[in-house]
Amino acid sequence: MLFDVIILDIFSGPEAPEHLACADFYSEAAALLSPDGILAVNVGDEPGFTLVTSQTKALQEAMSHVGAYGTSMLFTRRYPGNIILLGKNSSWPEGWAQQLVAAGPHPATVLTGVELDELTE
Repeated sequence: MLFDVIILDIFSGPEAPEHLACADFYSEAAALLSPDGILAVNVGDEPGFTLVTSQTKALQEAMSHVGAYGTSMLFTRRYPGNIILLGKNSSWPEGWAQQLVAAGPHPATVLTGVELDELTE
């Protein structure tokens, strides 16, 4: 059985279970996705976003296309909050990022590709 979407929502700062916060787990989850399936990971973190950084890197190891989505102010790393990481093994559909931004929260930001360097440095 393959899934169109898998949602992981267990993270709360540094207390995230190590066995669920690694590239190996994300690879196992990705193997359960349909060809166009999406893995969505809700990562709550404190200012500085060390967990968001480590989870972005882990998801990038496991999946070929990764994006990050959230309220724009969170990407400054000065506020606590939740970033949604999205992983996909096929290309993103055209216009998907603009649709997410339009849906909110407002203002929202979507980072992909080299823009994700902002979260992994």
